Amino acid sequence: MTRPYGSAGEAKHPTRSVALSFASPPARRGLRFFAARRAAQNDKREGLGVTTRMTRALCLLLLLLPAALGACRASSAQGASSAPLRLVPPDDEFFARAGFARPSPEEHQKARRFVVVGRFGPPGFAVAAPEELTLTTGSGRTVPLTIESATLVREFDRLIVSARLAFELDAETLAASGGALSLAWGPEVRAPNALVERLALVTQPETSWLTFIAESPRAGEETVASIVVIADSSAGWQFLWYLLPMALIVLLLVIRKAAAA
Repeated sequence: MTRPYGSAGEAKHPTRSVALSFASPPARRGLRFFAARRAAQNDKREGLGVTTRMTRALCLLLLLLPAALGACRASSAQGASSAPLRLVPPDDEFFARAGFARPSPEEHQKARRFVVVGRFGPPGFAVAAPEELTLTTGSGRTVPLTIESATLVREFDRLIVSARLAFELDAETLAASGGALSLAWGPEVRAPNALVERLALVTQPETSWLTFIAESPRAGEETVASIVVIADSSAGWQFLWYLLPMALIVLLLVIRKAAAA
């Protein structure tokens, strides 16, 4: 006797046949295909997201670079720094290198002209050119300097951080200033200094010799700490090597995207 379709005896057959069809080998291969495709799409979207974020970061870096350079220039162009000088007699080694004898105490007291020679390079001192250094007396008079180019100490092939220099003072100027001398330096300083290969130390009548010591601010004065920021605006194309790691990352992401597609 034939049972009608849909009777109680056949009610479970359609559900069982569907379950069995998903368990067949073609169905399993289809499921694996769709799962792999879904994973590939997820990887593709993830790769695109990383590429987008890296591109945005690179654009932001390029936009902020001019502002950072401007801030560096503003920081390096702050107010001039200065250091007081204390004049002292030179030691015997100075006269041995100069090739003449030390003046006697009587000659030193009768001198009408004093030549001051010494090396200047206190902590924080850095100038781009010799004219960015000036000497002023206690009365406000500016004294020109003679700077020895052969003994300049430079950093980064451009900044002068130590210099051997000389200047002349007559007895009246030295007495009027009370021995108060100050060396100031900075980008805004402009002084008519002379740059020579070697200092010509020649003894003359009524001339004596002195040297100087750069002192720290006196007790009771405010001490200001400064940071010297060096912004190389003439680097040319050399700075582009900083972008090489980013370019490699972007290239790898593009290759991954192409391979996933």
